[in-house]
Amino acid sequence: MNLLSTSDLRLLQGIPLVTDQSGAALSAYRGGGNLDCVLLPQSEAHLERIARLLQKGVPYTLIGNASNTLIADRGVHRLAIVTKQLRGVEANGTLISAAAGESLPRLAAFALKHGLGGMEALSGIPATLGGALKMNAGAFGSEIGDLIEDVTVLDLSDGSCHTMDKTALKFDYRSSSNCFDDKLIVSARLRLHEEHPGVIEANQRRAIDLRFNTQPRQPSLGSTFRKAEGIGAGYYIDRAGLKGVAVGGAMVSPKHAGFIVNTGGGTADDYLMLADKIRTAVYRIFKITLVPEFIYEGGEYT
Repeated sequence: MNLLSTSDLRLLQGIPLVTDQSGAALSAYRGGGNLDCVLLPQSEAHLERIARLLQKGVPYTLIGNASNTLIADRGVHRLAIVTKQLRGVEANGTLISAAAGESLPRLAAFALKHGLGGMEALSGIPATLGGALKMNAGAFGSEIGDLIEDVTVLDLSDGSCHTMDKTALKFDYRSSSNCFDDKLIVSARLRLHEEHPGVIEANQRRAIDLRFNTQPRQPSLGSTFRKAEGIGAGYYIDRAGLKGVAVGGAMVSPKHAGFIVNTGGGTADDYLMLADKIRTAVYRIFKITLVPEFIYEGGEYT
């Protein structure tokens, strides 16, 4: 709690705050150390006060649903702003307006209810909208960036709020090209298309079934590494004979080599050591350097 002074706490009064948050409870990997202080804003008014705090130089990090976030075993000793409680979604014609904390599965269900297609392939990704935009999340050939009309952000350097039109955004493969650096995503509008609910439901079910049948059910951070030379990293990892290889409680999934799963008691260091082992083997065999897709909070991993 040394991060925040008495006056800081007064400024944040009414905003949910958790100290010594378990990283194992927060991260989808279910491992890692504690976070000293976590803020859970629930409104734009909360965000405005947080921006005022950050302008004082308080060190911080932004986290969505932590679905691809590994928490360092030594913990995170800066203010963590977790945006998953920023909620709200509405439809206006073929546009869906949603707060950054809305999950992609919830948005896909909302789109189905309103007869709007375009979200089906993304319906199984367990990310918040804000986190998905930051990394341009995608699945089965679709990416969230392809659907974006505009994004409303809070500039954390000066506390101003403004909307970034799609022409100002530069999405790339698993990247938003630094468009959101020093910014907190507040909300976004997605341009979908009218479609028969039966077609949408069938497409969603197909995507969810494919994910369920090909990806592990154990705790993981999703794909460990990005595609390399247009091919999923799991192909190289599988060809390197690494399925089922483990370090401590972290294991290359026998179901899909692109995932590192927690088999029970896996630590962040287990995950990183196994990731290093994978990269070394793939480089030795294929001369390809795999690039991590996960985010490592509390340390450096490149």
